[in-house]
Amino acid sequence: MQKKIGLIAAILININIIVGAGVFLNVKPLTALSGSLGFLGYPLSALILLPFVLTLGKLAQKHPVSGGLYVYSKEYINKFAGFLSGWSYFVGKAVSSAFLVFAFVQFLQNKLPIISSISTSILAIGFIFTLIFLNILGIHIGGKIQFLFILIKASPLLFVIFFGLSYFQPNLFNLSDLSFSPMLSTVPIAIYALLGFETTCAIGHMIDNPKKNTLRTILISFFTVIITYTFFQAIIFGTLGNSIPTYASPFRTFAQIALYSYPIVGKVLNAFIFTSALIGSFGILTSNCWNLHALAEDNLLPGKKWLIKRSRSGAPWVSLLLEGTIAALMLAISRNQIALQSMAVFGVVTAFLLSAIAAYKASACKASGKDINISRYIPMLAIASCSYILFLCIQQIYAAGVSFSFIILFMSGIGIATGKHASDKYLFNKQSTVTKPL
Repeated sequence: MQKKIGLIAAILININIIVGAGVFLNVKPLTALSGSLGFLGYPLSALILLPFVLTLGKLAQKHPVSGGLYVYSKEYINKFAGFLSGWSYFVGKAVSSAFLVFAFVQFLQNKLPIISSISTSILAIGFIFTLIFLNILGIHIGGKIQFLFILIKASPLLFVIFFGLSYFQPNLFNLSDLSFSPMLSTVPIAIYALLGFETTCAIGHMIDNPKKNTLRTILISFFTVIITYTFFQAIIFGTLGNSIPTYASPFRTFAQIALYSYPIVGKVLNAFIFTSALIGSFGILTSNCWNLHALAEDNLLPGKKWLIKRSRSGAPWVSLLLEGTIAALMLAISRNQIALQSMAVFGVVTAFLLSAIAAYKASACKASGKDINISRYIPMLAIASCSYILFLCIQQIYAAGVSFSFIILFMSGIGIATGKHASDKYLFNKQSTVTKPL
């Protein structure tokens, strides 16, 4: 018998997964792209994502099983769609882990001049494989440490919201910054900091009364984070203004203004932010490797016997090494924050799009008992919104000049899986011909 997770606990778990270093790292690019109104990137992203959030909640209610996005695409579309969903999500999360490690290493080099002469990319790749080695050894993060990590992530957010109201200057905001194109360009950046709400699907089977509480968990946690992020971005801009992109660390500058007599507080909280980036990367590497492991177990990738191998601690070490290799290749392709975030969002939202298509098909399955009890127009809107997000990501990736390299890497797994499927089909047909009775 497995102890069930109550609604409040499920909401807190989901919020803890969503909130990470992304909201702090987004302060500069959101300001650079859309000035004083960069904070609107979060509610705009929420509006665009809302049809998918509702669709995902309904899918999770109908299928409270582990596997989430991969299961939905496989169940309602076909096995290859399931693979594409799992692979794209895996690649997107691998990019995200690479970006977070890179941000941490940049912070570390600023604090330790002794390592500043080492290439940031090489140092970041070294950290990635160190985290993977720790995973292979079976290092895990227990409940008490998880609570500590929540405090580490929450402290800088609460600090800005609490102290920022005293220094908030409404005159710094300018309606002339309201421009359609720059505002839309903030969407992939804002969405990057919101990813994680889909994790409820992976723990849906553990939530008490999932038919009732799964959708509630997703919606409450999603909008709680949206409101918090919007206030955070608005308050920090209302204190620092348009000079934000010129600061090495906007948060530390904010802390120096808020507590000028106690500079150590700003330094400690700033260290918390980048520590949370490293923690986030470790968590992604730990969980994301199982997506590849699941694809291999379902015989969707060649080298199954290797990809499902586990270390003595139970970690899928070959899948972890492949995940680390992809993360390292992403850093070799680009070290630009906007490009890396757009590549991560592209991978994850591709899986979202396939789930939206699965939901649309499910809305027409009334006779088979697979109906998810949702108007077909909501999945249609979800398909349109996910497609539009992918379009925005492609624009950002193309603008960064890394579109060709990224496409090659992204398509490599799809090509390998397609080749395996064709080979398996050929062998099956050949075997059927040989064994066919005369």
